Amino acid sequence: MSLDTNVAMALSHQFMHLIILPTEQCNFRCTYCYEDFAIGRMQDEIVASILALLDRRAPELSELTISWFGGEPLLAVETIFSVMEHLKGLHFRHISISSDITTNGYRLDSPLFVRMLEANVRSYQISIDGGASHHDRSRILANGRGTFDRIWKNLLDTKKVNDHFVINTRVHVDRDNIAAIESFIADFASEFSGDNRYGLYIRHVSKLGGRNDAALRVLEKAQLQELQALRDLANFLGVRTSKLDEEEYVCYAAKPNSMVVRADGSLAKCTVALSSEWNRVGHIQRGGVVAIDSEKVRVWSHGLSSGEKSEMLCPWNAYVRAL
Repeated sequence: MSLDTNVAMALSHQFMHLIILPTEQCNFRCTYCYEDFAIGRMQDEIVASILALLDRRAPELSELTISWFGGEPLLAVETIFSVMEHLKGLHFRHISISSDITTNGYRLDSPLFVRMLEANVRSYQISIDGGASHHDRSRILANGRGTFDRIWKNLLDTKKVNDHFVINTRVHVDRDNIAAIESFIADFASEFSGDNRYGLYIRHVSKLGGRNDAALRVLEKAQLQELQALRDLANFLGVRTSKLDEEEYVCYAAKPNSMVVRADGSLAKCTVALSSEWNRVGHIQRGGVVAIDSEKVRVWSHGLSSGEKSEMLCPWNAYVRAL
């Protein structure tokens, strides 16, 4: 999809993207996490407002995407099922509906995975930071215990499901684990090679404002080039990989028709800059009425009018944070 096509979609009133945080609590305490877990589970009245918003917008939509984020969204899985069940009625209105989820994968056992597919959540991003020895130092439970074995088992069990889905395994690379990623890619390929339902998204660790930022051993600039060699290895071994196409990508936060619905009903544009005042752009109200600060939304969408690719790629880093 070309940049012009992406921009046109970003401006289309017939497309809507909601990123819903059913809870901002998490059972993990990843070393590079930037969230504060201050907000709990979404209340029923907020869920009802989201359903009302979907009903209000449905007649004018041709495409709807629902993304599930957190915290850890599977800690509030009944909210996911409530919304996705409601969406089944919207299919009769000739809307193309898709749904994806970013989850740590710890609770995604076989029965829940099948139930999620039945609810039409078919695209998954699950992070595994290399083999167990490295993963269990960065992606730990709130009680400090490791998580690799359970996530890996859950991932392997998804292969037994004969259905259509996509699982992208996100691998965070830093100076501590980069030397071991080749071995993990080989292990991953031995299980998933040739099955295009599975892929790797190899990404460097970033400092995003978390409490441990000062201690993070992020890659040196010269080491960033090694990530492409890791992707090439995965492709050679028969594993699909993905990366951010900076020339064509338009961030969801830059799109006026994309909105983050936080667990307390407040609205945001970005799932990273959660504490920024510029990222508090409104609130969803009873009956699906949305109160929006139009000035703030225009700030996030500045790249679509300026034509600056950096502002479309990441408006937070390129423009908003400097205000």
